[in-house]
Amino acid sequence: YEHGGPYVPAIALVDRVLARPVPPVLRARLLVQRGNLHRFAGSDPHAEASWTEAVAVATEHGAVDLELAASLGEP
Repeated sequence: YEHGGPYVPAIALVDRVLARPVPPVLRARLLVQRGNLHRFAGSDPHAEASWTEAVAVATEHGAVDLELAASLGEP
């Protein structure tokens, strides 16, 4: 990102965590947070991709809950 500001290091940190094996519910929540960070950094396409992946992971593992759903509703 050219103008991602302070969000770029945070996105990189989340990406490093996601590169490791993490439980599905945690993976989904991290993907939501990564989407939020991308949104704040001004990259809506990356944000949408992260949120879509979060829903897919959560759905695949039956982990869709109210907290996750609420997170997805707040970009």
